[in-house]
Parts: sequence; structure tokens; C-alpha cells
Amino acid sequence: MPHLLILDDEELILNALVRALKSEEYTIDKFTSPLQALDDLRKTNYDVILADYRIPEMDGITFLKKSKQFLPQAKRIILSGQADFNGLVSAINEAEIFRFIFKPWNDDELKNILMQATAHKIMVEYPDNSEFN
Repeated sequence: MPHLLILDDEELILNALVRALKSEEYTIDKFTSPLQALDDLRKTNYDVILADYRIPEMDGITFLKKSKQFLPQAKRIILSGQADFNGLVSAINEAEIFRFIFKPWNDDELKNILMQATAHKIMVEYPDNSEFN
């Protein structure tokens, strides 16, 4: 079962994301603090990391760059209600962002993106797919 970390400073957003994914088979850990989430990254193996773009203490791009140090194989996704294209380019290039999702998100699109991210991670980790045949 894929393991997902979600970071957003708004508890209502976190709950809405978890609710949107309740029918999917994910283990989900949610955080409102990037510092707590980074601490958890040191001891938990996540497949996908979904972070809000604008959060207190450090922005989502900085968080995802730091998460890359601990889990380089995890797929990183940024979620934002604001379109900062310079930030988006920086996120893609520096933190190797897999996708950018705009708020408000479409639940079906969110599920599809997470499915693609987990499938991509499996293909990269197991290129011959012999483990899954």
C-alpha cells in the first residue's frame, strides 16, 4: 500500500484531502508543521509527498527540497491556490517536483495524479518489473 505524506498548515485542507482519498488504498500521514514533517521523514519511508506551496516556517518548495535529501526516490507534488510561475519553475528544477496541483483541486484529478506518481516510482525502483509479474 503506497505511503503518502501530506503537509498543509490548514487542518481543514488536510481533512478534505484525506476525505477525497478515503476510497483509495493509501497509508496517509498528515502534518501542519513542516518541521514535524521533516522530522518524520528521517524515520518513515514515503512514496509520495504532497505539500502546500505557502506554509509558515518554510515554504513548500524549501520543504520538498529538504525532503529530497532524506527520500530522493519519493515523488514530490506541490499544491497551491496561487500561480507563482517563477516559483513553479524553481520547484520543478530544484526540488524535482513531479506535478503541480492547483487549489481548489478536482478529486478525480488528484487521485489520478497520485496513481501516476506511485506508478512512476515503482517503474523507477523496479525497471524490469519482475517483482510485480
